[in-house]
Amino acid sequence: MRYKTKTFQLIENYLKTCCDKCFRAHDVYDYIVTNEMKVNISTVYRNLEQFVDAGQLIKYKSGNNDVWMYRLNQQFSQCHEHLHLQCKECGKIIHIKKESMDSIITMLEKDYKFFLDCDISTIGGLCKTCMMKKELK
Repeated sequence: MRYKTKTFQLIENYLKTCCDKCFRAHDVYDYIVTNEMKVNISTVYRNLEQFVDAGQLIKYKSGNNDVWMYRLNQQFSQCHEHLHLQCKECGKIIHIKKESMDSIITMLEKDYKFFLDCDISTIGGLCKTCMMKKELK
């Protein structure tokens, strides 16, 4: 059984708030510092890697800024079979339905001779809520 440090426990608490969002190590770091605990960013990375190794987190490179991102490896057992939409404002993750994925995969393979790796494929944009907020400004 792994010894749970205060940092590890704070990261576990942070993960509970990320059910449908992706995040960066610096987001976790900011959360820990906000909870009045001093921590080194390398400690945050090391702890996140343990969650990745345990299969609790999925780690991938962000397509638009080459930063490592993390998301919970949720109950979506076929997460590797579909794309994810990510809101660039709030970070919310939306899972594309299988019916839509079938036509996307077919089109990419037929028209572009491109074979999709859904484990790391995320499309950025704005969710409905953030778009509505933006339109109100």
